[in-house]
Amino acid sequence: MRYSAYIGRTSLEERGLTGKYLTHTVATILPVRSRTFQWITPLLYIALQFLVYAYGFRLQARTGYTNSMQGKPLVFVDVETTGGSAYSSRILEIGALRVEGGRVVEQINQVLDPEEPVPGWITQLTGIEPHETNGKPRFAEIETRLTQLFTDAVFVAHNVNFDYSFFQEEFRRLGRTFQMDKLCTVRLSRALYPGERSHRLDEVIRRHGYIVANRHRAYDDAEVLHKFYDESLEKFGADSFYTTIQRLVQPKQSRPVM
Repeated sequence: MRYSAYIGRTSLEERGLTGKYLTHTVATILPVRSRTFQWITPLLYIALQFLVYAYGFRLQARTGYTNSMQGKPLVFVDVETTGGSAYSSRILEIGALRVEGGRVVEQINQVLDPEEPVPGWITQLTGIEPHETNGKPRFAEIETRLTQLFTDAVFVAHNVNFDYSFFQEEFRRLGRTFQMDKLCTVRLSRALYPGERSHRLDEVIRRHGYIVANRHRAYDDAEVLHKFYDESLEKFGADSFYTTIQRLVQPKQSRPVM
C-alpha cells in the first residue's frame, strides 16, 4: 500500500499519531542534547502535525470520500468500423451500455449502413457481411438516440482514442461537435495489474476467464469492459479503485467543427 494512499484513508486520531510518530523519529535521529531542542520539539511537532493533516485532507478531496467519479454515469462503448482511420472510414456497428449507480439503464446494439463498402478483411474479422447493412440506419438516423445515451457520462472504451475519434468524425460530418470525459480500459488494466505484460482485450478476457460469444462484435466487447470494470471495483475496493479512475479520466476537450 502506498503511504500517500494510507494517509488519505486514515482517521483524525490516526493522523495525530502519525504526526507524533514522525516528530519522535526526528527527535531520536537528531543528536541534539541542548536546551534549545527542548523548545524546538513542540514547534516541530506542530509543524509536522499540520503537514500530515493538510496532506490527508487534500487526498480526501480527490479520493473515495468526495470522489466525483463514484456517481458519474458511464457508457461502455465498442465500435466495429470499415477501416482503421476515423478520417477515411466509417462506423459499421455500435455496442454501448449506459451504467448508472451500478445498473445498466440503457443499451444499444446496432449494425449501421456505413454508406460505403464493407471490405473483405473486415467481414473476416467481425463476421458482418456486406448485405447485413442493407436497410440498416445510417449514423445520422440514430444521432439523437446516441446523444441521449452519452449525456453527462464518461466514455469508456479499450484503446479509447480509437473509438472516440470515430464518434468525433461522425458527429463532425453532421456539423456537430462531440466531447466527453473519457476513460481507457487499457490504461486502467495497466494501472491495476502492472505485473502483466499485455493488456490487449483478448488477454484481459483470457486472464479473467470471461465468456464472450462473439468476439469482435461491438456489443459483446463493450459488455466485457463493463464486467472488467465491475470486477475490478469489487476486487480493489471503492477508495483505491476510484482514486485510480480519477487519475486516469481524460477531461473532455472541445473540438471545433471544421
